Amino acid sequence: MKDRWFNARKGPDGERVKSARHGKGDRWQVVYDDDEGRERGPTFARRVDAERFMTTVEADKLRGAYVDPDKGKKLLKIYVAEWQKGQVQHAPSTVSTVDSDLRNHVLPPFGDKAIGRIRRTAVQAWVTERSAVLAPTTLHRVYGLLATILKAAVVDEIIVRTPCVEINLPPITKTRVVPLPTLAVEAIIEAAPARWRSAFILGAGTGQREGEILGLTLDRVEFLARQGRVDRQAQTPNKGKPYIRPLKTEASERTIPYPDVVLNALSEHVRLFPPDLVELDVYTERAAGAKPKRVAVRLLYPGHDGTLIRRWRFIDNVWKPAVKRAEAALRERAAKERSAGRKDSADKIDAAADRLRGKVDFHELRHYYASLLISQGANVKVVQARLGHKNATETLDTYGHLWPDSDESTRVAVDTVLGAALGKIGTQSAQERPTALG
Repeated sequence: MKDRWFNARKGPDGERVKSARHGKGDRWQVVYDDDEGRERGPTFARRVDAERFMTTVEADKLRGAYVDPDKGKKLLKIYVAEWQKGQVQHAPSTVSTVDSDLRNHVLPPFGDKAIGRIRRTAVQAWVTERSAVLAPTTLHRVYGLLATILKAAVVDEIIVRTPCVEINLPPITKTRVVPLPTLAVEAIIEAAPARWRSAFILGAGTGQREGEILGLTLDRVEFLARQGRVDRQAQTPNKGKPYIRPLKTEASERTIPYPDVVLNALSEHVRLFPPDLVELDVYTERAAGAKPKRVAVRLLYPGHDGTLIRRWRFIDNVWKPAVKRAEAALRERAAKERSAGRKDSADKIDAAADRLRGKVDFHELRHYYASLLISQGANVKVVQARLGHKNATETLDTYGHLWPDSDESTRVAVDTVLGAALGKIGTQSAQERPTALG
């Protein structure tokens, strides 16, 4: 520690000699080498403050917890650019989402701030402000992105600790899944264009996601083994050409046994609409920096141009019109039943038509498939495997309420054993009953 107001050398008479800085600025300076070997020299007005800082630095260096305060002066936007280069695990679609979230939500308020100057109160205020314009699920994702970046800054020893601590986020209210009734699913399939009917059956009969079906190729269907391999999906970005890529996680990859209704539909589809060879960009790696290969494939459900159909075009031109036609068909059928005096049947059909009013996603077919498995006694591990869920918890969180109530089965289990035993004892006289000592 240096006294900047006096020279290190004493005068001839042994007295301290005033320096040129005497009486100007901070008097005390702590000189030390940082973790990269560079000399540092912060100054302090009071000696006690300088000593306290010096003690803290030495202790942190011994514990391996020292972080150079100057590193925290780096602007968040500069660090984000460095951080993004290392995110090789992100799929192209995830990269696009991250770019959008950074550009629209994270960098505007924090990009020009020094990382070390971002406080917990500022993060909380930002979350509160964003909650007025973003849905809870979106806000959780955007906040998670900021928290991940600042956690990485801690690991990179840019800051000592992250300000993303004890941040209050709006709760996410999960909508309980209520599967479509079979009447509604049948009506949608019947209303589907001939070229797409088997795709609808595939959704309801295997639970495959929309992207998995749109990217399905003939080599993934094993007719003799009566099963299908699900390991990739169609990706249709807003900019650029559509392509095929692996599923988001390895847990999503699965082999699904095809029931006869699905096999028959696929066989008929291939007979009526033989898939032609088409060259597409196919990614075999999930990493963001991976390069696609140009591969010739036979798409089962191409668009009018023979290549991958964009999702929005499939939804707007195929799915939504089919749902509308299905509702109209059910209304007409209900009216005929009502005019014939069959009120209960008409009410049931009208109720199915009501479910098709408003927004109905293709994902409803996946929910329907899950409900079929559960209603037929499939356990949670089987449902998880068929749907490609990461773990059983995800399956239970989504469909747990669809499993039959176990109240009655537990009553029967107890009554069958314990009830029978106690009933037998009840018919015996006190003298006949066994005692604790036998």
